[in-house]
Amino acid sequence: MRSLSRFVQTAGATPSDLEFYVEDAEHEIDGLLGGTYPMPFMGGSVPPLIRHMTRRLAEYGWLRSQIIQEDPSRSDWVEGFRTQVMEKIVGLQDGKMTLLSGSGTIIETMDTPVSTIWSNTMDFVPTMGLVSNPTVMRVDPGRVANEDEIRGD
Repeated sequence: MRSLSRFVQTAGATPSDLEFYVEDAEHEIDGLLGGTYPMPFMGGSVPPLIRHMTRRLAEYGWLRSQIIQEDPSRSDWVEGFRTQVMEKIVGLQDGKMTLLSGSGTIIETMDTPVSTIWSNTMDFVPTMGLVSNPTVMRVDPGRVANEDEIRGD
């Protein structure tokens, strides 16, 4: 993390104070954008916008923990940190914003966004199953009939 906002610096936080919150923010962003972009972003290839959003979410987490201890009713301005990040995430998910690498090239979204889980065994019907005793197997009668039909029996 290169720099902290002046609010966090004024409160006396150091980058090491925010390490826990940075890791939390990284995981949250990975989870939110994982269906849109290949994740996780690795090392030096983390786009500047993602670094910025991670820093803001980490600062939000740290400030929130400090303010709640003192006066929870005075934390509305802190919520703005999170709100701004969430608006950017929605923009990236909806395609209204573009994610650029550090060199300014567009980072492509995944060809098929992951919105549902797909399995090639979705319509699988087991042909054998356990009865009550694990040493006794039973054959699905429907499968036997289908095989007989296929063979012409």
